[in-house]
Amino acid sequence: MFLHNNKSSITLASLLILLFLAPVISPIISSSGETSARAAPDFTIVSFTLDGAGSVQDGSQIFVENNTHVARIVVGNSGSDTGSAIVSLVHRGSPTAGETIVGSASINSLAGSTVASPVAIAWTASPGDLQTLFARVAPAPSSSDSNPANDARRLDFNVSSPPFLKGSLLEHSIPQPTGGSSITRIENGAQTFNA
Repeated sequence: MFLHNNKSSITLASLLILLFLAPVISPIISSSGETSARAAPDFTIVSFTLDGAGSVQDGSQIFVENNTHVARIVVGNSGSDTGSAIVSLVHRGSPTAGETIVGSASINSLAGSTVASPVAIAWTASPGDLQTLFARVAPAPSSSDSNPANDARRLDFNVSSPPFLKGSLLEHSIPQPTGGSSITRIENGAQTFNA
């Protein structure tokens, strides 16, 4: 009986020593492994703007002119390794509509911690509310992306026809109604007004 308990104690003590030594030994073993898998590109959309035709931001809403625009997309690589990517412009005509790829372009050999030259993709707006454009970047087949959560930006807008018109009139020389009337009468003929 005494031998049986002594054997159990030795086994238990050995197991406890092994549990304490395992965390100390494991970094030594893994440090000799290959570290190249840790280095990877991390593509991101740095900026996404429309150019070439009119657009207006009124409060939180964006109104885009019914015309041809150029989407200007800037892609960056915040990772530590060089990689290639494909940037795309995608349009959705309403919240329930499917997505349509407007165009795409390749970015070859974008070094880590750098920004690529802007990519320009033309897009023609059609009238309608609650539309969306997406600028998306994806790794080329020969590359990878360590953080796909930062690979897109969206722009929600309305395209109005006639064009969106809004302004504030600070001063003017347009005649105002007098004497409680809601109508202003203007003499027949050419008139000049300043605003």
